[in-house]
Amino acid sequence: MLSPSTDGEYFKLCKILRQFPGKFREYYRMNIKAFDYILDSVKDVLQGYINFRKCIEAEEKLTVALRYVLVIVVRININYICTMVNAIKIQRNLKGNYTSKIKSYTKLQ
Repeated sequence: MLSPSTDGEYFKLCKILRQFPGKFREYYRMNIKAFDYILDSVKDVLQGYINFRKCIEAEEKLTVALRYVLVIVVRININYICTMVNAIKIQRNLKGNYTSKIKSYTKLQ
């Protein structure tokens, strides 16, 4: 049976990424020093204590939050880019139709 405390993405990938700063930066979109600074700033807020089971580490909580935010930001950027590309295509089509109508109108006169 898989255990989230040892078999999850955080323990398999994220702890190993600290050994490879380039890959760490690709995954988190920040360097290790910046991540550690943020972690130190919010560690007390993220760290919880309960009696009946082991809590998720503050570093893992921060990792999940950052990955979620990064996915949302990437989706927003992709949607924005697609919207802009579609707007440009529409604008070009309208401009093309407008100029062709002007040409055909001037031929009639």
